[in-house]
Amino acid sequence: MRIFSLLFLAIFIASPSIAQEWAGQWETRWRTGGAKITLTQQGDQVTGSYSPYDGRIEARVEGRRLLGEWIEGPRRGRFEFALSPNGESFAGRFDSGEWWNGRRVSPNDISRTIRTSSATPRDTLRSFLLLLNINRHRPHEIHDQLAQLVSFAPDDATLPTDDRLAIMLANYDLIDQFRLRLWEVPPQSAAQTLTVHLKRPDDAALDLVLRLEGDGWRLVMRGLRDALNTTKSLAAMQGERPRGPHISARVTMQQFLAAMAETSAESRLRAAATLDLSRIPQSIRATEGPLQAEFLKSVLDRAGLVILQEIPDEPQAAENYLHYVHPVGSIAIEPIERNGRREWLFSADTVASLRDLHQAVEALSLIDGVDLGDAHSPFFMIRSWVGQLSHHLLDNTFLLENWQWLAILLVVVLGYFGGGLLASLIFMLIGPRIARMAPKRNWALERRVKLPVRLCFAAALWFAAIGAMGLPELIQYGGQAIAIALMSLGLIWAGYTLVDLLTKGFLDRSEAAGLQFDGILVSLIATALKVALAAGGIIVVADILHLPWQGVVAGLGVGGLAVAFAARATVENFFGAAMLLSDRPFRTGDSIVAGGISGSVEHVGLRSTRIRTSDDSVVFMPNASLAAATIDNRGRRRQWLFKTIFGLTFDTPPDKLDAFVAGVKEVVRAHPAGKDGRLYCAVVNFGESAIEVELVIYLAVRSGEAEREAKHAILLNIMRLAERLGVSFAFPTRTIVMAQASSPTQTSITQH
Repeated sequence: MRIFSLLFLAIFIASPSIAQEWAGQWETRWRTGGAKITLTQQGDQVTGSYSPYDGRIEARVEGRRLLGEWIEGPRRGRFEFALSPNGESFAGRFDSGEWWNGRRVSPNDISRTIRTSSATPRDTLRSFLLLLNINRHRPHEIHDQLAQLVSFAPDDATLPTDDRLAIMLANYDLIDQFRLRLWEVPPQSAAQTLTVHLKRPDDAALDLVLRLEGDGWRLVMRGLRDALNTTKSLAAMQGERPRGPHISARVTMQQFLAAMAETSAESRLRAAATLDLSRIPQSIRATEGPLQAEFLKSVLDRAGLVILQEIPDEPQAAENYLHYVHPVGSIAIEPIERNGRREWLFSADTVASLRDLHQAVEALSLIDGVDLGDAHSPFFMIRSWVGQLSHHLLDNTFLLENWQWLAILLVVVLGYFGGGLLASLIFMLIGPRIARMAPKRNWALERRVKLPVRLCFAAALWFAAIGAMGLPELIQYGGQAIAIALMSLGLIWAGYTLVDLLTKGFLDRSEAAGLQFDGILVSLIATALKVALAAGGIIVVADILHLPWQGVVAGLGVGGLAVAFAARATVENFFGAAMLLSDRPFRTGDSIVAGGISGSVEHVGLRSTRIRTSDDSVVFMPNASLAAATIDNRGRRRQWLFKTIFGLTFDTPPDKLDAFVAGVKEVVRAHPAGKDGRLYCAVVNFGESAIEVELVIYLAVRSGEAEREAKHAILLNIMRLAERLGVSFAFPTRTIVMAQASSPTQTSITQH
């Protein structure tokens, strides 16, 4: 073991000096530009080149750092790069202090290039605009391609790379002030020079010059100052433009394409923001919006090249922009009023027809010019994989594609068995901890919790999978609503059972430990938790489904008086429970008499109290009535009163009466329930048929059952005492005198 530890320590100490892998292609940026670097590595020596500056790299590796020089002809300088732990990016800086960062370019990124052509004037202008429409903020990446499409003035042709890029960007921004129609640009020209006239609705005009040079046509670049000043003048003529991401049809299309060119989930949400999703239920917009954006991008990449300058850029245009028309639907961008301002979005009709449009154009090959990037929505990735397995799985047999029906069946099966496995795993982990709260484990209640846990898991799996399956909107919305409702039902159900399990375990453990807790308080807390679970579950469901529960709550405030009047009995019972908790006239298990009901308290809820009577029936008494009633809490008696009268015969001598009274007192004192209580025993009256001896005892018992057992033992011992003393209990007697009117004789009958 020590050898392995020393070996691990040696590797750990030596690891910083191990040369990191820098070979490959890197896309880099600095504050004012960027470059593509290609590096090769031999041991700790790294060399390479970078474009578009025709530069060279000479460096060495020190751990995760790359130290070296960049060389551009007579210019050179030092740099330092630090590789990230995963080897996919680096952070660096020049010796001047300027940052220089980069990321590794994967083979897929390398192959995804924009194909250009300069064979005709139209091809040249289209290629120039397409390159910068996509890479306006990364022009250094397309410098070599742009250089094959443009022609500089003699003085500008010898400028450094950064200056030539600035000229090309300034000319692009100038052209972007206009709307052009590429189909109006001649595909061929017999002359060596061609002028394209551009004009705006405000009569602003611009002439573009294309010239045949060598084997292709070139777009003639204006000088930097000329291009910038002309652009500034044109912008001033147009007046102040509205601010915002979707101020015109062109800007909206540009925002959409720029977002879809990125690979992050956040970029898909930005793309979805260009769509009018008002007809899609709000609860599924977060998943349906990015999916619809993928559908739209797929259609656009097969319908034809998107040249932004062909799309109107007028914020106050009166007409919608119709980009693509098909018998099953169209792609249009139209203005809508949203958040108090005018925004141009892909229309709701467009969004509604995207699935049909996608099916209509899916068999078309991709357009020449731009490769289709990888789809990033789960639906498109799964569908692409399924299509590779069998194209028959993509057939729409009934409502859905075949693979979607199989996916639904798989989700149901996984939900059932996975939920059971999850429930067993949860109780394997927390079951023993819950069991420690009670003297013995409550297997029955634990089994009741497993079913709602299984239901929750199955519903959660369905909720997560339904968006990935790309089901139609109505089916998706209905399915998610059902999933959320079932998930909430399962959580509430599981919460109810867990509350019961924890409450019973807590009370059982407290009772076993001899601790006294107020059962009413525990009961009310448990009931309040259940009510909170139910209310919270309803609010969560309403919030996820975007139902107007806030309006309902606000309405309760406005109509509070009417609601309180209609539900006054419920409110009274609730406050009755609060008063019972405040005054605490009894506890769970106490024997009480209230409102003509006698029995022991079993449970106190928010509405009523459950009382079990002596004949084992259950009475539910409203808390309001119980709080207003006079409550005789027999369970709170410190001692239980027992009062009775013994009738002795009139022939009992006084000394035996004294002996009997003294003996009764001894019998009571000898019993555990009477030894510490108050005791009264004496001759109190000469009754009609007996000498009355009254016995008053305060028994030290805690329940009616103990009271009955004590009275039984004491009375039997008193009977034995009377037998020893020769004292007889008198029977009730009555003397009846019968007389006849005609005879002086009388007959006396004594009745016992």
